[in-house]
Amino acid sequence: MRDFFDFDPERGWEERPPRRVFAVLAGEERPDEGPALRHFEAIDAEYVTEQTYGYAWDAPEGMPLSVLEYEARQGDPHLLATVPEGVVLDIRFDDTLRDVTTRQYFNLFGAATPRGVANTVPADPGMTRRILSSPPEDAFPAITQDRVAQALARTNAHADMAAIYDVGQGSCSAILEAQGNPCLYFDFGGGVLQNTRTYPSALRHLCMTGKPTIVMSHWDWDHWSSAMRSQGAALAANLEGSTWIVPRQRIGPVHKAFLMRLIAAGAHVEFWDDATASISYNAIEIAKCQGVSRNDSGLAMRYRPNWASHDGVFFTGDCAYSALPPSFAGARADALVVSHHGGLSGGGAPLAPATSNAPWYLSYGAGNSYDHPKRSAMSAHWSVGWSPANLRDTTHRQAHPLGDLGHILVAAPGLNGPLANTPPCGGACQLPIVQ
Repeated sequence: MRDFFDFDPERGWEERPPRRVFAVLAGEERPDEGPALRHFEAIDAEYVTEQTYGYAWDAPEGMPLSVLEYEARQGDPHLLATVPEGVVLDIRFDDTLRDVTTRQYFNLFGAATPRGVANTVPADPGMTRRILSSPPEDAFPAITQDRVAQALARTNAHADMAAIYDVGQGSCSAILEAQGNPCLYFDFGGGVLQNTRTYPSALRHLCMTGKPTIVMSHWDWDHWSSAMRSQGAALAANLEGSTWIVPRQRIGPVHKAFLMRLIAAGAHVEFWDDATASISYNAIEIAKCQGVSRNDSGLAMRYRPNWASHDGVFFTGDCAYSALPPSFAGARADALVVSHHGGLSGGGAPLAPATSNAPWYLSYGAGNSYDHPKRSAMSAHWSVGWSPANLRDTTHRQAHPLGDLGHILVAAPGLNGPLANTPPCGGACQLPIVQ
């Protein structure tokens, strides 16, 4: 039985690939040139028709999940190229055909299998409701403002630094306590699928010893996948007792299974109340984005360290700048983590820098399959005043006794890495700030 989350990229699957799947668009990346890459989260149709499928199941390890990757060229009329978010597809394969092809990943960290597509039609409404839905409020009630405050209270009120961790083509940032260790994460992802190769081999563990709260910007595997880079007892040790604050969004089978894995491992998953625009505690503000798509309807974060002279440091996830929370409007950023790994889309001008020497940061993987950062995105930031001289990114890996890593320090102007930290785990994690 295959396990989609099994962190063993070299493992091969001897099972026969499924002849039919139900799939829903998870995201699309459009480079400045060349075809768009569209990803679909999928589950074997035979399994769904034979099982009770919803939020009642416990995501068994053998659940037949996969991700489809389709290259959509301009003018491509196929449904895989044109279907919007929110439509479940019924896809049948015939690997003797090559007119329409896709790549199918049977492991989040593994290689793809080429597949020939025989037929693609929208699934019937009943199946669509089963495959794609928001986590129901009766099973997953919205987090209260008091609970958010409790979760953020773990963040040291005197924390005055942050970090952008090198996780390849993904996102993982943190607010740091005085010793340089994470006390709150914003996203917990890393390179997956075709971009697994961008993840630094030296990074085996992120620090979870102090059970820092994890705020997840949106449901996208490159923003949570590092939670699955451990298995068995190690996975439970990392996640048990941890608190995840997540947006309530419609999610498909892969993300549903990840949610149930978190819960099974003992994590407390708290869903944001869509009626709440923002909540602030200590130096942290978490706010709801205003868009419709999964990228644009999640959560963003503002951090106001003592050294901030204007409106603080902004963590935007993959949100288009036009869809950022209302409380961010007109802000002059002391520092900015660039949206969507430099793959700006959806319109809107970037937040403006507070000063001419304000730093800005990029988290992406060298040689990634999306051509991030895009030239158009960089130009948009330059046009509002962000200087190329003040840009730092996670691909500039530095030699370190633990291996080559690109973790970046976010701190008062003039204060850069390296920064020696004393991890509470005794050194099991690899989070030294090197730049």
